[in-house]
Amino acid sequence: MRLLACFFVRKWITTHLPPRNLDLPWHLLAILFKNLEFLKYLISVIFSSCFLLFFISQPE
Repeated sequence: MRLLACFFVRKWITTHLPPRNLDLPWHLLAILFKNLEFLKYLISVIFSSCFLLFFISQPE
């Protein structure tokens, strides 16, 4: 689940910021986490991935 969240975060970073290497400095990530819209997006991605994993893992 963390890997999936990290994938979406990196995808969001690469699509919403100018292209750079993926190893961003920590202060830039701290600025991003202070952005409320980014936090809402991250929370929604985590919840949706949890629900997807829950429904996929259910036996038929």
